[in-house]
Amino acid sequence: MKSMTKDKRRKKAIAAISVMLILSVWFVFFAVYSAVISGTILLSSIKLPSEYTMEITVGENKKKPDMKLEIKESDLMVDGVPYVNFSLLADLCSFPVSGDPDVLKYKIEGSDGQTDYLTVCINEEKVRVNTSEVSVSGGILVKDGEVYLPCGFVNDYVCGISIGVDEEEKTVSVTVTGDYSLKLKDDKANEKIDISRL
Repeated sequence: MKSMTKDKRRKKAIAAISVMLILSVWFVFFAVYSAVISGTILLSSIKLPSEYTMEITVGENKKKPDMKLEIKESDLMVDGVPYVNFSLLADLCSFPVSGDPDVLKYKIEGSDGQTDYLTVCINEEKVRVNTSEVSVSGGILVKDGEVYLPCGFVNDYVCGISIGVDEEEKTVSVTVTGDYSLKLKDDKANEKIDISRL
């Protein structure tokens, strides 16, 4: 009788140990599974270096862009400010450029015969729009010999070029209409004309 009770106790102990082992295995499985899911969620919230697509459209009301370029996020976003390669836009828009590496002068000819000048002073971190000096928030960047200006600056001062940045879709839309001018004109153009002298 004693041996039977001993066997029963042994079987119960083995069963209890088996249940504990099974529960331990399940616990470890769920712990690992939870860690993997948490890690995946965490990684998806971290912005890893990626690329943007720049879509350039020449002319208005087009459904498809004329050109698509891949741009590294590090070439586009600097301290949260989106930049555009102005040297590329100047080439695309046929703006003649003169000067030296420290001071570049872009000639912008409008369809009305008006000629405007955008002068980029690299070392001084400023731009002259015709004769008006404008500070550039975020500054002027030069990478591999190319001049980068903040997209907001181009939108604010250059007529005929419109830039939109969609950070969620990772796209930069550039629309070039072809009727170029600068929004600030020479100070002489704003002087009052004395009609009695005509």
